[in-house]
Amino acid sequence: MGLFFTALILYFAAAFVQVLFKNSTFRYYFLLAVTLLAGIFAGIPAFKAVRSLSSDYINFVIGKVNLTFVLDNIAAPIILFLAVTVFLINLNCTNYLEKSFKKDILYACTAVASVFTLMSVVNAVLFTVIFEILILSFLLLFKATKKYIIISQIGAVLIACAFGVIYYQTGTVEFGKLFGLITPPVFVMIFAGVLISACSVILSYTYYKGNDLPVFLLTGAGLPAFAYVLIRFLFLWRTPEEFISYMILVAGFFIAYKSVITFDSSEPDFRRSVLNISYKNTGLMLIALSIAMFGMILKNLPTTACALFAVYFFIFNQIIGIPALLISVRNKYGETGAVEEQAVWQKFLPSDKFYCGIFLGTILSIPPFAAFAGAGLMYSSILAGIEVKNAVFLILLLITLVLMFLLEVITVRALANLFHQFNNYKKSLANALLISGFVIVFLLAGLFPHITIEFFVAPVFVFCGGNLFVPQVMLSNLSLINISFLLMVFAFYLLRFLLTKENK
Repeated sequence: MGLFFTALILYFAAAFVQVLFKNSTFRYYFLLAVTLLAGIFAGIPAFKAVRSLSSDYINFVIGKVNLTFVLDNIAAPIILFLAVTVFLINLNCTNYLEKSFKKDILYACTAVASVFTLMSVVNAVLFTVIFEILILSFLLLFKATKKYIIISQIGAVLIACAFGVIYYQTGTVEFGKLFGLITPPVFVMIFAGVLISACSVILSYTYYKGNDLPVFLLTGAGLPAFAYVLIRFLFLWRTPEEFISYMILVAGFFIAYKSVITFDSSEPDFRRSVLNISYKNTGLMLIALSIAMFGMILKNLPTTACALFAVYFFIFNQIIGIPALLISVRNKYGETGAVEEQAVWQKFLPSDKFYCGIFLGTILSIPPFAAFAGAGLMYSSILAGIEVKNAVFLILLLITLVLMFLLEVITVRALANLFHQFNNYKKSLANALLISGFVIVFLLAGLFPHITIEFFVAPVFVFCGGNLFVPQVMLSNLSLINISFLLMVFAFYLLRFLLTKENK
């Protein structure tokens, strides 16, 4: 835990120390070095926590107040992916980080530091303070108007009131002592507070005219942090009720459908299009979370476990996939300065259309990518729930199944013309290699989901109360489908190449 706490200090140091530097280039490389070191310090203990059922903590006593930081199984996978993604985002935003105002970089770094701290703090008062800092840092980064700042404070007040009720009922503000003690009204206040705060940040982007880095941070770190808060409190609740489950399900479908219905593939601002994809992914996370809650209500372990695995797969796509999609087109749509001249090595690299296709595939839940495994787990959890002899739950699952299918159809149609925005575009060697690295990660995660799921076994095992259900057979079948699909695509293009060559 010492390494992880050192990483928290380094992330905050990167936020405040860099304002002292006058040389922007030196400031950028300092920030890059600190985030690399902090990522290593956070990643090592997070990886150990992912591979075990143990939790580590560090405690500070200030007066009569305990300030405890915990690295546990629920947060470890998210922290591991965040540590990698934050460094890669900084690596790809050289121009923005070198030319931006110091205040903008201060807000961006504070947002990152707040996300990591939010993952580990267990004191409710400190949690509320860090959550408030996280929201304000994003709002200031997006140069939000007073209206959105006021809206965000409504969400913060709701969360503070929820903790006040908890303290009045239990006499404690430490999460570790709240197992099974969070009541439905308290959870509703927390859910509403998180949703209102997140919406204030999302809506503030409407008037944002800046560069890519804030959008990377919102999609790759901010939205996963909001999802983590809900996972944390669902885990602490342990006694979900149908009303709350319905509320989360409706919210998930509302967010997902609103994002794809308002999608405009002809919109020149590509970042706005990717944000819509990100919101759809967030809606899917909420849908999976609600199905997991229904599984807990009906004591159906396969339904609960598969849905929770799906939640973590969607978070994986959110943290890695969406920033990668933005990075893949950043040279064309971002303000990145001059582009390198044509080089020999560029002849051997795929076009922007190829990169865009890879990363859209991760979001569209088509084989052979990791999102396909997440969607497969969702459908598996629904099918497992159908076996429960409960008429109301059966109707609900069938409706959910139809709505999810229609959601994917609408999304594919909305994105059908997106590829026409892309042409071959010259990339720097570092940028091309980095994007190629993302492609390899996605292909491996999608081709072998039964291996990828090992990152999420420990948190789901703990969340399910010490019961373990891993759908390895289903995931192995998905691997066969993915490999078969990839071979079919390869055979199609090989045949096309041979026919074209023969016609010439």
